[in-house]
Amino acid sequence: MRKNYFLLLLSFVLSANVFGQSTPLLSVNVPNPLPACNAGDCTDLYAVYNQPKQTTSYVSAPITYNPTFPFTGGTLLDASADDVWSPVVNLPFNFSFYGVTYNKVIVGSNGVISFDIANAGGFCPWNYAGGIPNAASPIRNAIFGVYQDTDIRNPPVANPLVQNVNYYVLDTGVNAAPNRVFVANWNALPQYSAACNSSLQTSQIAIHEGSNAIDIIVKDRVCCSGWNSGNGIIGTINAAGTMATSPLTRNGGCWSSANEAYSFTPNGLPVPAVLKWEKAGAPIGVPDENPLNVCPGTT
Repeated sequence: MRKNYFLLLLSFVLSANVFGQSTPLLSVNVPNPLPACNAGDCTDLYAVYNQPKQTTSYVSAPITYNPTFPFTGGTLLDASADDVWSPVVNLPFNFSFYGVTYNKVIVGSNGVISFDIANAGGFCPWNYAGGIPNAASPIRNAIFGVYQDTDIRNPPVANPLVQNVNYYVLDTGVNAAPNRVFVANWNALPQYSAACNSSLQTSQIAIHEGSNAIDIIVKDRVCCSGWNSGNGIIGTINAAGTMATSPLTRNGGCWSSANEAYSFTPNGLPVPAVLKWEKAGAPIGVPDENPLNVCPGTT
């Protein structure tokens, strides 16, 4: 006996508002409902989705070292001088950081990106002491990954096509809108001073559209105490320098590591979310109805 199954095509409209930014929710799925095969049969559809949190604070956690974005490519930072900020980089998406929404960023030669675009093209500070938070930090409103005094000039850089600071936006495949990613790399760079430039440093910062998550990937970081006390920081810091998040053993000081990675996830209050169901583009049910009871009209 042949059975015909009715396929009800439904789509989700899921959105949240993060400080005025419309942010799509991620990881949406509908667990398999009980079949509704005949006209008049009904079944419940239940949406499961992750609700993001506001970016007023962050939590950091180690993640598996598995780089998915290249350490080379994109736009190169001008290496004719050391300790420099890039020109303003226009992001094709909004990114919320410590409660403020941005669509522009600058990349510093010393392992940092900042949302203070007034510093574009200027001096990127290298000299600091201690960890974060620190209201006296020479760089704030920024992501550190790894904040240290790297030298991008040739020499000591031997192969500038590989050894450089580069940055790009991914907008294809799984990283197409609304899941675009901005990536900044510090690839195979020596540290400043003759005492420290024999060890090469490679790290990456990736910021994600929608989730406002931050990934920091460290392929190689070698401490050299012969310059600036070997200081290195991984973390985030707000504009005032009064709030920051950093892995405990990566908040300043002289440390070395290889093949490690961290995620920084917004950890404020839950963002209000609205769930809507659509059938063939037309709304069905009422907002936030979950589960949704559906009854096919044909066998």
